[in-house]
Amino acid sequence: MKRSTLAALMLGAAGLTGACSDTTTTAGIAGLSGTYDVALVDQLVFVTSQDQNELRVLDLNISPRQFIPAPNPLQPLAIPVLERPDALTKDTGYDDAGFDVIGPYVYARSSGGQRISVVAADRKNLVEVQRLDVGALLTAFAARAPAAAGAPSVLYYALQTQPTGMDATACPAGVGVIMRQELPGPEALGSTSLPAPTPVFCMEPQESALSLLVLPEVLPKRDASGEPKVDDPGEPEPLAVALRNVNRSAATPGASLSRTIRIRGEVTAAGPRQTPLVTYTRPEQGAGTGTAIAARLLATHPVVQSAVMDANGKVNPDANGNIVFEPVPGMGAGRFIYAVLDELTCTGDSCVGVIAIDSVTGTLAKDVTGADMLTLLPPAGLPTGLTLHRGLNINNRTDKPLYPPLLGIMPSSDGTITLFSADTRRALNLSTSVPTVNVELRDALEVARSPKPPEPAVQVIQGYRDPMDPLNVKPVCKDTNSLCGGSLPSIVWRIVANGVLPGISAVARDVTSPLLTVDATQAALIQDNDLISLQTDTVACGTYVRVKKVALSDGRVQILDTAVTPLPTDCATYGRFSVLADGAEKFVLYSGTETSDNYVRRLAGATYYEVLQPSSYYYHPDTFGTGDFPTTPYSVFLYINYTTVQAGDRYVVSLSSGYRPYVFSVDNSSTSGLSAFRLPGPVVAADVNSNTEAYIAYPSADGILQVTLQLVLDNEANARAVRSFQ
Repeated sequence: MKRSTLAALMLGAAGLTGACSDTTTTAGIAGLSGTYDVALVDQLVFVTSQDQNELRVLDLNISPRQFIPAPNPLQPLAIPVLERPDALTKDTGYDDAGFDVIGPYVYARSSGGQRISVVAADRKNLVEVQRLDVGALLTAFAARAPAAAGAPSVLYYALQTQPTGMDATACPAGVGVIMRQELPGPEALGSTSLPAPTPVFCMEPQESALSLLVLPEVLPKRDASGEPKVDDPGEPEPLAVALRNVNRSAATPGASLSRTIRIRGEVTAAGPRQTPLVTYTRPEQGAGTGTAIAARLLATHPVVQSAVMDANGKVNPDANGNIVFEPVPGMGAGRFIYAVLDELTCTGDSCVGVIAIDSVTGTLAKDVTGADMLTLLPPAGLPTGLTLHRGLNINNRTDKPLYPPLLGIMPSSDGTITLFSADTRRALNLSTSVPTVNVELRDALEVARSPKPPEPAVQVIQGYRDPMDPLNVKPVCKDTNSLCGGSLPSIVWRIVANGVLPGISAVARDVTSPLLTVDATQAALIQDNDLISLQTDTVACGTYVRVKKVALSDGRVQILDTAVTPLPTDCATYGRFSVLADGAEKFVLYSGTETSDNYVRRLAGATYYEVLQPSSYYYHPDTFGTGDFPTTPYSVFLYINYTTVQAGDRYVVSLSSGYRPYVFSVDNSSTSGLSAFRLPGPVVAADVNSNTEAYIAYPSADGILQVTLQLVLDNEANARAVRSFQ
């Protein structure tokens, strides 16, 4: 699934260009071919080299970074594995305090394959130690690190159908199954017979697993004597599973819903098939039951800690200069499961991006404001990877670095990489302001008028019409200039006094005819007493004439009869005309530049006009939920207070959203040396020499990219802080 998704996205990937003059650092030739996935184990980055049926290993303990060499040091080490590897996983575990536990193995599989390569991950023993034949089509896998010294690793894998030889009573016929395989340590694996794999979960008919996720074990509660309570045995070997139902027929519409569930992965005397503990859901609009969460990729986190800071928001080190950390409340290991939504089966308004699931409540997580979290969206395209990292500071172009206790990194098919605050379940907002409005009066040459008009010349208010007084608007979100943060775009409105109506500029006319006519569509924009300006290709008449509309039998509309209203003598032979707004609605409103495509409507002064209708929030500010924010954002109204302006003057009204997400891309211009780095894929992150480094697979480049997050520039295409390995 992963390879086919990335391959399809590569066909439509377009390179992003940007401004950055720093020289890209390239790390030489590693011989990679088919970089579809990466895995991080103990400062080693494993990457697929699919076309050569190998894995390569980048050593983060060496400076500068380089791939571990083969016995012949002129060549990088190649680990032969199964044919066409395109997906990796590793042993994942947590100690009693919730911190990561390193396991002994990395695992590789191939889309459409039936085998798994088990690779020893110790830097002294980087070899394939076992190749498992699972007997059916593999769709997902995950592994649990040994629970204690001498204990086995536990590999879980999902099969589309039941393997040959499996107990026919374990699962209903014809359904997929999740299997559990114990693996002893590498020193014993080659000389010891493996125990038989065991089914631990049976899928529903037509279901397949897209992603498996190992969760921290839940210890049993104990009574006063220290014995485990019978009614609360804990939760050994829990797994989260993203399931897709491929039966989308009209006869069974409910079957089209995918689901993300939590199961026990252990085998007990009660039987091999374990009932799901939780079906994760998200609220539906206007419904209380919610709908099952459809995901295609899952991730979770160890215990989360934050750096201790002083009253000014600066990190407060100890006497030895070391950063001191303290636990983040409510962020124990595995508390939240982060899901890349499955665009094929998701239902709802927002089905592209990442959400978090509260593993305690089994529902869509709340963000730091207490509201249901909003989907974390890429700028465009589809997410192609996801990792969570307890990172250090990241660059935000100020003297106050960002220290997100849990950082989310989401590459996308549009070539961008989005960073988000996973611990607060929100986007990272780099803006330090609330939504603001700036109004400037300019003349026809775009020169600011002096003196300025009385304040406020133009008002922008987000609110609702007063039901008791419809001519007035009641504002909301009073703490943010009557604007609701996180609901509005940054936008520029241009309000032109006596502006030319769209599509009725420099229209050719028959100078031998006494009639000026327009078609019905143009006529709909024109009002009686608007102004007609006669023109040549280079000169406009200094005298206007007034519009008088008359419908004609041929469907056109007459706007002037020169027999009734003679043209100015010195302009009568001008071969073109334009129509300018005047009268009761003499202002013309544009959203953006003054072009026909951006025309909004005509305006009069001293009246509230609805100019924006936001349907939902895209960001929850810190003050969200304090009573000043409605559940659904209200419309935005525009009101012109000062109308005594000259013809051709325009108000330039700039609305700033107060929101700037942390997004960046790679400078893949022809001069950057990174032209092939168009489509990012899976990503891992590590702390290396006090830097937070992201390592992103690029199938489009047959390479991986190292990005130093302390140096990368947000909202730009970067060559700075980027190093390629190919």
